Amino acid sequence: TGSPRPVVSTSLQVGSDFVQNTRYRVQVDAHGYISSIYDRLSSRELVNAANPDDFNRLCPGAAGLESFAGGHHIQPDPTVTNISTGQTGPVAASLRIDNPGHPMESVDIVLYENLNRIDIVDRVNRESFDMTGQTLAVSFPLNLAGAHARIDTPAGWHNPSNAIETLAGASKHAYGMDHALDL
Repeated sequence: TGSPRPVVSTSLQVGSDFVQNTRYRVQVDAHGYISSIYDRLSSRELVNAANPDDFNRLCPGAAGLESFAGGHHIQPDPTVTNISTGQTGPVAASLRIDNPGHPMESVDIVLYENLNRIDIVDRVNRESFDMTGQTLAVSFPLNLAGAHARIDTPAGWHNPSNAIETLAGASKHAYGMDHALDL
């Protein structure tokens, strides 16, 4: 037998419908959509509850981007959603959402110890559904009044609040994003 493992203190917690660390608490609803991202240090809700679109909802189709303006959802809610604990270590913890038979077949929401970062890992099953030529849009209605954001676009990082980087008359409701949103 070896020495006992040291006990590592961590702020990471995972429940049946939430994951949290010192900075954030992320909660999901019965369909697995993110219903709340609460910044515990600034006492601020980051999900815009007044927006009709669910946070992290897949809206595929040619009209995917238009769906954000009117709250029209192209993709139906998953009929079966399994929410379970993913990682539970001292460095990272995650909540896992599985949607069998749905185009967005799984989502992992990952929080880290001592790191102000939320990873939302969406896995879309393109083989099981005919998505040829379709735009895939995912809604992220955020409450960002007074915040600064940078979006990783195909052309590089874009700051939507910078008038110099945004064409006059361009839509400021939907943006193409490659990998990340930096707040």
